Amino acid sequence: MILLATAWQAAADSGAADRAVAEAQTRAAKNDFVGAAAKYREAFKAEPRPDLMCNVGVAYYKAKDLPRAQRYLDQCLSIGTSLDRAFIDKVKTTLTAVEGALSSSNHTPVDLLVQPTSATTAVEGGVPFDEPILGSRRVWFPFGKYRLTVHAEGHVDHVIEVEAKDRNAVAARVALKVAPPPPPIEVGSGSAEGSATIEVGSGSAIEPPSPQPLPPIAKPSLLPPIVATTASAGLGILALGFYLAAVDKANAAGETGDRAVYEELVDQARSRQKMSWLFSGLAGAGAVVSGILWYRYAAAPTVEVQANGTGAAITLSGRW
Repeated sequence: MILLATAWQAAADSGAADRAVAEAQTRAAKNDFVGAAAKYREAFKAEPRPDLMCNVGVAYYKAKDLPRAQRYLDQCLSIGTSLDRAFIDKVKTTLTAVEGALSSSNHTPVDLLVQPTSATTAVEGGVPFDEPILGSRRVWFPFGKYRLTVHAEGHVDHVIEVEAKDRNAVAARVALKVAPPPPPIEVGSGSAEGSATIEVGSGSAIEPPSPQPLPPIAKPSLLPPIVATTASAGLGILALGFYLAAVDKANAAGETGDRAVYEELVDQARSRQKMSWLFSGLAGAGAVVSGILWYRYAAAPTVEVQANGTGAAITLSGRW
């Protein structure tokens, strides 16, 4: 059931990304490139595909917002190694032009070098920094003073001050310290958790309790393996459905003579193919979990414990 819920969440995120991309294209058609960039960023958060990050940088470039264009085009290149080589070459050319324009304006290149590499840097002040910067990279700061907070899970945050006052590059190096473990909780000798003493009068007698039979240990529930098997079958059906949809889109692309329609159908076919891979992987994982659960159910012994006055008798039954 958990696997099935995760799969549906992935499909929902993909749908949210598609809706955000459609809105971004609508805004770009109206020359609202800043609004288009915001929607592409929203789509990337829902489905972190490299091409969406590239579209963010291109939209800011068309909006003539060069610091943001440099930031997101640079991030596009760092994660978009699997994209079309010709497209990547165009992005590199555009990034070079953007950095050339920034180097002759009132901006300072700041090289962020952070450890661990998963750390994020939040910047107080400046339009290009409305969301944290991931990892180590060069970012262009408009002239001014800034406060940088570097954060990573399991580490102590570090704050530095940066002043962008000329066009010379500035190196901002931060190596975060690992956070110390929390102190142990100590229990004093006089606390409620301390030992207690029970005094028994000389004339009293303590009799041992009469032996009581203990309930048998039941076999594992049959419900988990049934649920896991059902979820695996459902995921397999979803994978097949997306595969057939991808084949249909690919066939339609091969039959059209319109280049724009062809590219749109190819994109749709690739998207559905990826979803087919995702659901196939989840179905395979579900099948493994289902097999383990069925084995545990079939092999689990039945244990009966019978207490008596001097000890206990244990009876085991099952298959090993």
